[in-house]
Amino acid sequence: MVDEYLDEFLDLIAEAGYTNPKTLVAKFRRGLNPQVQNAVATMAAGRPSDIFPTGWYEAARNVDQNHASNEAFQSSFRGSASTRPVTSGILRPPTMAHVTPSPGHPVPMDVDANRRRVTLPPTCYRCKKPGHKSPECPLRFDVRTFTIEDLESELAERLAQLDVVPVEDSPTEPEESSERVDFVRGDE
Repeated sequence: MVDEYLDEFLDLIAEAGYTNPKTLVAKFRRGLNPQVQNAVATMAAGRPSDIFPTGWYEAARNVDQNHASNEAFQSSFRGSASTRPVTSGILRPPTMAHVTPSPGHPVPMDVDANRRRVTLPPTCYRCKKPGHKSPECPLRFDVRTFTIEDLESELAERLAQLDVVPVEDSPTEPEESSERVDFVRGDE
């Protein structure tokens, strides 16, 4: 309880003779319940300044009271669950959809699990049609459906083919033409 801690803290501070507000806040925070100290230190609005110990005392009391109220609420809520009607000495669970799912009323997590179990046919990244993947796409040779990467690789391949010099089989000496002479030349 923060009230008990605060009473003891104020007595010790009076005996020790501490008067510096920052020292008081630092020592108060050090001995405070870590959950309460974190809650006060991380308050989004209304966080007490480190030079006002009374602000820290009040904020710690408020956080502790809120925590105690919440615990009382939670325990009353848990306690009311055990006051369900007992039939024939058997404690029956509540009949809510999230506790006992039925075929017509599945649990939301079951719906997600069913979606994961259904496998869809593959979808092509090129033509966006189901039933095949892009390597088997009938449009993979259609230039109009090429991606930029496809166009760049095709261009690089074509330019590389232009740079290649055709290799001849083997250099040969020119053969003497064997002319077939069917008639006699006029100078002979």
